[in-house]
Amino acid sequence: MLNPKTSERELAYLVKVNDVIKHGNADRLEIAVIGGWHVIVGKGEFQKGEVGIYFEIDSLLPDKEPFHSMEFLASKHFRIKTQKIRGELSQGFLIHLKCLKGTEFEDLSNIDNYNDENRFLTERLEVKYYEPEYNERKNNNNKQVVDKYKRMISRHRELFMKYLPFKWMIQYPLGQKLLYIFFGRKTDELKAQWPSWVRKTDEERIQNMKWILQNKDRWIVTEKVDGTSLTVAFHKQKGIFICSRNLAFYDTDENLYTSIAKSRKIPEALQDICDEYKLNWVTFQGEIYGKCVQKNEYFLPYQEVLGFNLVFSDRGRLNSVVAENIMSKYNISWVPILKVDYILPDTVEELMQYVENEGSQLANVMREGLVFRSPDGIKSFKAVSNKYLLKYHG
Repeated sequence: MLNPKTSERELAYLVKVNDVIKHGNADRLEIAVIGGWHVIVGKGEFQKGEVGIYFEIDSLLPDKEPFHSMEFLASKHFRIKTQKIRGELSQGFLIHLKCLKGTEFEDLSNIDNYNDENRFLTERLEVKYYEPEYNERKNNNNKQVVDKYKRMISRHRELFMKYLPFKWMIQYPLGQKLLYIFFGRKTDELKAQWPSWVRKTDEERIQNMKWILQNKDRWIVTEKVDGTSLTVAFHKQKGIFICSRNLAFYDTDENLYTSIAKSRKIPEALQDICDEYKLNWVTFQGEIYGKCVQKNEYFLPYQEVLGFNLVFSDRGRLNSVVAENIMSKYNISWVPILKVDYILPDTVEELMQYVENEGSQLANVMREGLVFRSPDGIKSFKAVSNKYLLKYHG
């Protein structure tokens, strides 16, 4: 769920159980319904209307009580993911507040009501986002690895290229460490600043906003591509910014994101767009996919990027069709647009059937999901295929 104040994804939060239904294949289990999510729980563990703490899929729980003594969590290394339990889909993890008593989180066990001020518990419960080490496996080329010593050299290039003592020391690991003490940046300074006007790329899932199904206006439907997010922003006063989903990079950094952005000449395209449309800033957001990016490589022997957002300073996020047409002038491809006049069904179950009834437009593989956007670009959400999650992220 996205926190309405920060627009960041929350992984742990208080919920009210909407319903408890029978498990079709196990007498000792039931299914708790949380919005559009189904979570397997013990029989009688929860009643309709009770409050609990819900942990979304992709959560990584801390190895401490009350989770440490839960054997089924330990067996999965405290990762919460989509799975089938006795033939029924279970997405997420649900516990009572009383489970926190006698632990370092005991102060949370007495919450008797909640709102947006005290609902979100991700940080307090030390829940992290489970993410495979794909920052190291993005590309087999070592040049893709962000190296703090390379940053140091690039910032003091004349010093390290011209003066013999520095040229000699930088060749050896011990010398690099000593030089870094004096010429390297502090840890907090190593991180480039995320552009303040740019929203991160997380979309809310349909399971967390069932109410949107009442909207019977027309929606634009695009394929959700399984990869890693790239953001490139150009600001007339502040210049170019290249970012992953959560991190900003310096121009001198050598990694997958800067490599793709530069090789596709996205910064140049954005500067041109800024001039043509007389903008103060413009932001491009896309998905890098292909070789060594995720388990599903779409049979692509290299990495490619597909745009999914184009945001103008004077009008916000553009209509997907309009954005695709603009970027096509610069030979920058867009995610597949499947429909421009889709009407939402009445239930999450019907929508998920639509999501899963066809494969990817990019290759002969299962598609990860779909993204739905209003024609004005303001409203949007995603629906991720449960079958896909079970196969590639289960």
